[in-house]
Amino acid sequence: MRALLREDVPSQRLPVMIRLTRVLEMFERRKIPMKGAHARILQAEAVLQTLDAGPMTTAHRVALTGVYVLLMAVPVAALAGYWTFAGGQLHSFAGGAFGGDSGERVYASLRKEALAKAANMDVAQFVMELQKSENGTVPAGLSEERIEAVEARFGVKLPEDIRALYRVSNGLKLLELAPLEQARRPDAAFLSQISGAARDGEVQIVTSGANLRDQLFYVNAARLTNTLQLGPAEKGAGHYGVLLDLNRPSLVDGYSLISVFARSGEVSLNAIDVRSRLQETWVAHQAQDAMTHRYAREVDAQAESLRDEDMARLLAHIPEPGFLVRTFFHVRALPLPEPVSEKELSAAEHGLGRSLPPDLRAFLLLHNGYPKLFLLPAASYFPVPYGRAGACIVIGGVDQGGPRVFPTTLWCPQLEGRIVDLQTGKSYPDVTALLRQDVARRLVDSRSHR
Repeated sequence: MRALLREDVPSQRLPVMIRLTRVLEMFERRKIPMKGAHARILQAEAVLQTLDAGPMTTAHRVALTGVYVLLMAVPVAALAGYWTFAGGQLHSFAGGAFGGDSGERVYASLRKEALAKAANMDVAQFVMELQKSENGTVPAGLSEERIEAVEARFGVKLPEDIRALYRVSNGLKLLELAPLEQARRPDAAFLSQISGAARDGEVQIVTSGANLRDQLFYVNAARLTNTLQLGPAEKGAGHYGVLLDLNRPSLVDGYSLISVFARSGEVSLNAIDVRSRLQETWVAHQAQDAMTHRYAREVDAQAESLRDEDMARLLAHIPEPGFLVRTFFHVRALPLPEPVSEKELSAAEHGLGRSLPPDLRAFLLLHNGYPKLFLLPAASYFPVPYGRAGACIVIGGVDQGGPRVFPTTLWCPQLEGRIVDLQTGKSYPDVTALLRQDVARRLVDSRSHR
């Protein structure tokens, strides 16, 4: 947020996707690691909400400081006393806890490796690699003849990076590029909005780089007529388009595309370096995928080390909350449910019309449910249809206030008794394997947060 405030906070009048993109670009420039695209978007939204709220007034700061002083008086005194009596041990712990995030160092190393590979890749290779991570079908590339037909229609020669992109993919969501056949000259109304915001006949274009601050360029607004519109025409209450710069020399050296948002007299123009944008996205994907695979290998290795543990010993490995949380906030892990009685278990099986698998019965006789995985007590099990598997039994679910829970875990007798985790899409041979994987994941997570 400080970096955004030092440079240029994206205006609240811009479309939310443009604002989120600016924040995500800052994440990449600051080399902030994060697991998963969904987490990055949530964090970007949180940054925008904080920035939009604006700074606190002096009165607010004084009041909040007073509240913090009152709230922290006892914990600070306790910390001072604890440090006095257990200084050596606590100091050692603090050094390990706050001495640097190994995950961040690993992520930086993986980015460095990906950047080294990216140096030998071209635009076409980046597009092909990024398409592999797309959900659903991706557009096929265009032949030279079809690209030349579009060029002949407008009497222009497309830049080589754009031609290379369209040879591989006829349109690209990442850059908001439509199929090349939909290319057209920007209409007069769109251009008039841009020129209307010009000062002394010039408009401002912003460029962003992975390791550079935003730079400003001022160009003659009339030169924007020598462009092709490759992106959408309208978004919300304003006009938005991606323009291909056909000027020679180009409006901004090294940048082929310009994204334009115009609304109510306000115009924002951002130059896009096609190769750099594709490279940055590919590098981030590569580093994040490597982090994900590394994490999965650690969990699998931990699960393998627990393979010979019986149900009771397996559950005994569930880690406690962290040291500071236990010591100063007296937080403990929630106790697991009490065991089910044989009578209750038999009644549940009678209601389902079948016997439960032996390891599930053994678990229920230890704990009648497992809230950490949303596993339900035996009396709450119920059958549901599940594809070709026929009737499965819901053994895990989330209570959404209805008569029955939303299923998250199934036992499918027709699938050789496999346990299906609907949240992850994975299946396990039995409940023991499901629990083993969960305990392994919690052990790995507890080590990474020490």
